[in-house]
Amino acid sequence: MIFPNRSSIIAELNALKVFIKNPVDQGSRPLQNQEKFKRVVALLVIELPIMFLIILFTGLLEEFTNLDLGDHKLEELLDESPVLFAVFGIILAPLLEEFFFRFFITYRFAFYFTLPFKIVQSAQNLSHFSKIRKVRKYWSIVFPYVFYLSVMVFGFVHITNFEEYESFLWIMPLLTLPQLVIGVFLGFTRIKYGLRWSILLHALHNGILLAPVLIFEV
Repeated sequence: MIFPNRSSIIAELNALKVFIKNPVDQGSRPLQNQEKFKRVVALLVIELPIMFLIILFTGLLEEFTNLDLGDHKLEELLDESPVLFAVFGIILAPLLEEFFFRFFITYRFAFYFTLPFKIVQSAQNLSHFSKIRKVRKYWSIVFPYVFYLSVMVFGFVHITNFEEYESFLWIMPLLTLPQLVIGVFLGFTRIKYGLRWSILLHALHNGILLAPVLIFEV
């Protein structure tokens, strides 16, 4: 069975809660692709109800406070071409955003974070093993900050999708709360299961949320 049962959903939720409290750059044990797919679907089952509640809350906030954020870039794209809207939202956005925001948050690919320390330690004539061990130890210390920084940057950059965003920077954490939450799920998936699986979760998430918009538009 490729879809998760109740116990596997609960297990994934517990693993996510542990990770949120103390992010660690450590992948899962080796798993078959079918099992990884099942776990991605479990994360989708967990995050979608949360996402719908957040979207409802932010929508009510905009309604009752009369916030006028102007047109959204996706709304403009939808008016121009529903096909391009679907391609960008479900395919291009997950690919590009996962690469730019989450490709470099693992030790293996975090050149921008580890290279300066390697250079410094090389200048100190330390052994190769000692250098790698020290850099790896430092990375484990800074990783939680790197992880949550990537989540915040991913979330806050989405405020620019609104036409009048400059006037509402003071409420940015609330307006970008959906992106901040999904950013945690995507980051967890990227670390535990790999980049292609965070891309898949991102695509499934966007596809489910955008499907009603496309249906009503057509």
